[in-house]
Amino acid sequence: MRNAVNLLILTWLLVCLALLCGGLAVTLAPGEMVWAWPVPGGAASAALWTRPVALALAVVAALLLAIAVNFAKTGGRARPWAELVLYFGGLFGFVWWVLGPGLPGPAQWIAGGVLLLAAAWLKFRLRRPRPAPPPARTWLWADALLILAPVAVGLALGHRPEGPSVWVSLLFYPLYAGVQLLVFLVVPADRLQILRATPRVAAAACAGLFALIHWPNPVVMLITALAMALWAAQYRRGRPLWQLALVMGLAATTTTQFLPDSATRHMRVGPRYVRQETTRQYADAYPTHSRVPVDIFLAEVFAPCVGRAPSEAEIAALDQTLDAAARPVTAWHFFISTEYGMKADGRGLPPSPHPDQPWTTLSPEWQARIRDLALRGAPLDWPDYIAFLYEEVLGRSAAPAEIAGWPPALNWSRRKQVTEALLNWRLAHGPRQPVAITSADLLLVQ
Repeated sequence: MRNAVNLLILTWLLVCLALLCGGLAVTLAPGEMVWAWPVPGGAASAALWTRPVALALAVVAALLLAIAVNFAKTGGRARPWAELVLYFGGLFGFVWWVLGPGLPGPAQWIAGGVLLLAAAWLKFRLRRPRPAPPPARTWLWADALLILAPVAVGLALGHRPEGPSVWVSLLFYPLYAGVQLLVFLVVPADRLQILRATPRVAAAACAGLFALIHWPNPVVMLITALAMALWAAQYRRGRPLWQLALVMGLAATTTTQFLPDSATRHMRVGPRYVRQETTRQYADAYPTHSRVPVDIFLAEVFAPCVGRAPSEAEIAALDQTLDAAARPVTAWHFFISTEYGMKADGRGLPPSPHPDQPWTTLSPEWQARIRDLALRGAPLDWPDYIAFLYEEVLGRSAAPAEIAGWPPALNWSRRKQVTEALLNWRLAHGPRQPVAITSADLLLVQ
């Protein structure tokens, strides 16, 4: 009996893991797989192993499903077990096959809303009597450890939080914690109890599930697994959900605000974490303040992002696109320069835009002024374009050394944006289609 229950739980979690890894294999570029799958040897090794591992997990999960169905048919276990497999299988499929690394669009918001409503329905469909909770002081030491340990570690490391963000997190995170606990604690824990899982197995299953949804951030996966194991045990003993949500919100706030981002990556997880770490990796491959020639950077980043070597025509086209995208950004830099700011008043010119405001978000007048300069300077080669900007914006001729100080190369933010554009192209078109990125795709603003 107990082995049958454990088999059902193992099958459920393995289905979630198989869908997760299948999403990694299908949607990610080789350079992203390094962050999504802990395989040594760099992008080539990750790309080599991710697909076979995902296929093996899918085969094992399918075999276990075929076996587990027979065990689920007895003892009233079929429906709660099927609800676990179908709901969380759909949830992991949504995260890793549909959601993607960018900000959610309307379709993703609708699908996420449907999943949340389904979780609420699953919770209220199954109303189980709860045991009377022990006194609140029973959980005091555990709560204090979860909430205050990150504070102690952060202060010991000399990390100080930013005041406004702490208050925002304290206000809203308990609400978000309540949603997470509804999905990843209440829905599975009530069904695991019907399946007659032992308290330890149920706590371990909830912990494993919560860790998997935080894949692949290793620090966050460890923290969330340990915390959920504790909360699952407390929930089974009758602790109210609102208390758990409050503790989780406070603990998440101290973890994100007091521990350095270098350790937690600000609790980012899922496809967006993979994308952000990948773009940062290639931007950081060179010193932060260095400027890297376009052809050198493309030779480094193209294959890991697209999944194959570039053709000469693709490199030439990308070089032209980057040149066109960089021209309005460079004009913006001239307008926010100290020299222009000093001359603007005396010459009756518009004052400099704010240097922290990208040119694509300036007023229509400023955007038109910058686009006009880029358009008029388009026929010129790069050194002549820089000389043209000195004449048009600053009203003087440029010395050769000044022109040389504006090389047609990629700074840190542009390296990050080029990497992002290549990854977006592959995700939308696949690795075999010739890459045809436009200036609008790059959105170079700095």
